Amino acid sequence: MSNFNKCLNAVLKHEGGFIKHPKQPDLSSNSGITKKVYEIWAKKSITEDQLESLSKTEIALFYKEKYWKVLQCDDLPHGVDLIVFDFAISAGPYKAVIKLQQAVNCYLDGNMGPQTIEAVNSQNIRDVINKYKDLRLSFYRNIPGYDAFGTVWEARAEDITEVALSFIPTYSHEDSILDLFKE
Repeated sequence: MSNFNKCLNAVLKHEGGFIKHPKQPDLSSNSGITKKVYEIWAKKSITEDQLESLSKTEIALFYKEKYWKVLQCDDLPHGVDLIVFDFAISAGPYKAVIKLQQAVNCYLDGNMGPQTIEAVNSQNIRDVINKYKDLRLSFYRNIPGYDAFGTVWEARAEDITEVALSFIPTYSHEDSILDLFKE
């Protein structure tokens, strides 16, 4: 069952509504979607007013098509889907997948494919989420803009990780089927 709506709600909590940041005056955004990125995705030009008036449905469709489906998040365990989805929004799908591949120690190609998904599913999900957070924080600390935005980026990574951990089902692959029948 898709976890998209829960993940999107967690992400949008950090994206806000329509924003024109004083340090980035040319980058208008609505719910984290910049005008330029939306235009490329939609294959049409829009005005700033149109960006500001995007509906919740249009915003959800954008995130589902541009990130969720590309990352094959429906094939990832709950919790891992959120951390990868959220990081892809700020760093791009390629970097999000590379960090996941690093976290599960598999071949680094930046493509979400069967080998990466199998590697994720073969490991302790809680450990994967925590390793991913550490890799994400390390990434942020080593890019331009950290001095201005690092506190916000780190707080978001911590919050998303906490939410992701809460998405892990109580029964995982580490549990024995026999444990379900114990009194």
